[in-house]
Parts: sequence; C-alpha cells; structure tokens
Amino acid sequence: MATILKNNVTNNHLRVLENTTEVNDVLRTISTRWKMMILYDISQGVNQVNKIKAAFPTASDHMLTQRLRELEAEKFIEKQVVGDVVPVQVSYSLTTKSRALLQIIKQLQQWGLHWKD
Repeated sequence: MATILKNNVTNNHLRVLENTTEVNDVLRTISTRWKMMILYDISQGVNQVNKIKAAFPTASDHMLTQRLRELEAEKFIEKQVVGDVVPVQVSYSLTTKSRALLQIIKQLQQWGLHWKD
C-alpha cells in the first residue's frame, strides 16, 4: 500500500514512485518462486498435478501445492476435479487474467531480447 505524501515541491519526485505501486505489487505477486514457470507449463498443456510435479523435480510437493493454491486464490488458474474416478483427478487451466499476463510477459521477453547486450 502506498504512503500518503504531503503535497509540496520536495515530494513531487516521490509521486512518480507512488504511482508505480500497482506495478510493484504485480511484480511482487508474480515473482514468487515457481509461479511464472507453473503458469507457463499449464499454458503448454502440463495441467495435471502429477505432470506439474514431474516438471519441477527439485520443488517439494508442499511448495507446489502452496503455489497452486496461491495461483488459484489470485484467480490466475482454475481447478477442475474429476471426482467420479479413483483416484480423484485434478487438473488446472489458465484464466483470462493469466492469459493476458502471459502475453505481457512474452512482450517483456521480446523487449529483453531486443535490448540484450
């Protein structure tokens, strides 16, 4: 949350930083370890829990479960449960929100490639 600044000349330069708070919040949300890689893998069809776990062999089951729950709570993914089979099958799909985010990330990647030394 942004700090309220007094309206004076010495704080004017800080107003620019104050207005970027939303960008910083987004970056903080998506930069959590594994999140973007999980979203990317789901976009590539790796959408079942066992396949996601196989894609990240160094991540603990607890960590992946936590990240999937966070992504679901943040409305980046939707969970589908097929309960009429044993064992229960769980898969994930991207939301409109995450597809829009991945387009922006792809643009950032292209920008980075263009300006790479």
